[in-house]
Amino acid sequence: MSAVGYVVGEVRTDEFTFVTNSEITPPRLEYVVLRDVQERVGDDVRRMDVLAQVTGLSVSSRLLNTGMSYSEVEAILARLRSAPPIIIGTATVLGYLDPHNIVRYPRGAAAPGAEVHKAEDALLERFFSKVESGMKIGSLINRPQVGVDCDPNGLRRHLAVI
Repeated sequence: MSAVGYVVGEVRTDEFTFVTNSEITPPRLEYVVLRDVQERVGDDVRRMDVLAQVTGLSVSSRLLNTGMSYSEVEAILARLRSAPPIIIGTATVLGYLDPHNIVRYPRGAAAPGAEVHKAEDALLERFFSKVESGMKIGSLINRPQVGVDCDPNGLRRHLAVI
């Protein structure tokens, strides 16, 4: 699967930004994955696929900025016919699955320039429905084909189903 963006700027363990373009921009709330992020486990360094969710998108232009007047913008657009937008996405890191299919939060961060890919349905199924015999509670908002299960043994006290 081809990349939908590239990580840019400062990368944190809980969030990153990426640049994309209008043809491949993942929508807000879509799930993306960073492949082969280094994670130190004891003395070993493993490479993990880190799942994240797009939490924001912004569009800007290097040519057109807020300090310009209407006539200045009009003159630039008349001469160039367009001003290519810069699309920046923000994604919140959700974690990765360890070899035992337990969700872990990464202690390391991806490097700028890392490819951002749309998460595959199979990874989302394993991430959100990692119980063997659970109750089906719904599906993901951007992926209705990906069901989400809940482990009834994890419910200890009060529960209301509305």
